[in-house]
Amino acid sequence: MQQTTMMTTQQSSTAMPLTFVAHLTAASGVRTNATGEATFQLSADNQSLNYTLTVSNISNVFMAHIHLSPSMDIGVWLDPNPNTVASGGEGACVAVLSTPSGPISSCPGFMPGTFSGVLAQGTITAADLSGSNTCAGCSGLSSPTMSALIAYIESGQTFVNVHTMQNPGGEIQGTIVPQS
Repeated sequence: MQQTTMMTTQQSSTAMPLTFVAHLTAASGVRTNATGEATFQLSADNQSLNYTLTVSNISNVFMAHIHLSPSMDIGVWLDPNPNTVASGGEGACVAVLSTPSGPISSCPGFMPGTFSGVLAQGTITAADLSGSNTCAGCSGLSSPTMSALIAYIESGQTFVNVHTMQNPGGEIQGTIVPQS
């Protein structure tokens, strides 16, 4: 007689929040002593992602994002925080990328000089993933929803990129992975 074993998965009424991390080091082709770490905690209802971006020894930062890989499209802004910057303010930062000699000081996230500490923190919701006022330059998520962003993160297709005046394409970056 063949014996079968039934396995059941017990789910609690409240799911445990998931935590993700990105360890930031020099972007490809960049020489820098700057480093950083971004942590992301997904809410139990999967509707928000709290984040903290901490950097060390970085100079002249003007913006940071979650990018999609391999397309390099911007998925969501981290700095300047889309929830606190004036409507459309991120557009001035994106303009610096197309004109590197452009007015970097007009970017609301520009931080002259060397900085170490918390560069950005906040909460990402679906409202931050679409619309020209909340996500200037964003074009990567075909479905701008939290579930789509989380799917990209869980599949290893996202990375944090911190842009500086001397490295406008990104000075430090790291892939977002589940925290072990």
